[in-house]
Amino acid sequence: MTNSVDVDPSTLIIISAIVIPFIVGLLTKLHAPDKVKAGMNLVLVGITTLLAQAVTETGHAVLSTTTIKEWAIGLTISIGTYYGMLKPLGGREFLLPNKGLG
Repeated sequence: MTNSVDVDPSTLIIISAIVIPFIVGLLTKLHAPDKVKAGMNLVLVGITTLLAQAVTETGHAVLSTTTIKEWAIGLTISIGTYYGMLKPLGGREFLLPNKGLG
């Protein structure tokens, strides 16, 4: 008997969207242009959204209106986490400031 946990794709996207600003902080330099950080944020949210939909939506289209809605929600949460928590607390200075892109 196998035990498995069914997770809603929305839950996966919300959790990953909260973590993505920290990942962007690790992958970019402190003084990298905002365009680099924003682009990386867009790509990471897109990748996690597609992966969440692909894993949970077996037999259905991965690119659908649901995927676009989930991507928009994830992007909003990710940007809100960055500007609402990471940037005001100065957390970016502690995340490998001289390593990464930019």
